Amino acid sequence: MNRYLGVACMITFATLMLHIGCTSESPSPGEVASPEGEVASPEGEVASPSGDPQALNAPATSPGQPENALGIDHFNQKHWDIAEGHFSKAIEADPNLAEAHYNLAVSLDKMGNHGAATTSFHKAAELGPDNSAITGSAILKQHVGK
Repeated sequence: MNRYLGVACMITFATLMLHIGCTSESPSPGEVASPEGEVASPEGEVASPSGDPQALNAPATSPGQPENALGIDHFNQKHWDIAEGHFSKAIEADPNLAEAHYNLAVSLDKMGNHGAATTSFHKAAELGPDNSAITGSAILKQHVGK
């Protein structure tokens, strides 16, 4: 009897955890992946309370999504150089991944490599013309002059 009770408890716990995991919200592709406390700027860009731009999620179907996600983790910890490496690998896996180009550009900007950041911002805008998180980005506009 005790054995069945233990199994029943484990099944109930597993069902509860599955339900919680399925109902928790996570950002959609192209949405900002940032720590709590983000706010929208007047330009429509989502930024942290300090006004810093945030990294963007890649579509789950993109081959570059796993590396982009690792880059976001390091980006949020301000490990710009490590994030840069992951975003570059995401671009290698999916050269048309606008979010990775954008994230790479922001990381390069954070490290003071503004020339390379501008090139990546141009590519992100070219690949993601319908992504308002990219095209409405204040930092992108500063670099590309739009």
